[in-house]
Amino acid sequence: MSWCAFARAIAQHSVPVLPIATMDYPRPARRPLNSVLDCSRISDVFGIEQPDWRVGLGQVLDEPEAAAAQSGRPA
Repeated sequence: MSWCAFARAIAQHSVPVLPIATMDYPRPARRPLNSVLDCSRISDVFGIEQPDWRVGLGQVLDEPEAAAAQSGRPA
């Protein structure tokens, strides 16, 4: 998965996320040309199977609302 796809999953309905080339977003540090998010090596090398990232993302995005509901504060 690309960083853009991950950002789109996070932002889903609130903020549009458009892909850009690394060269179009200049930063002081050099960036790799291909920086996909790939966790297959941990499975291949250590046999660790990770849950689907969408489950964890949903939990993290729901966390502020759940914490606010418990405290009586608005999220």
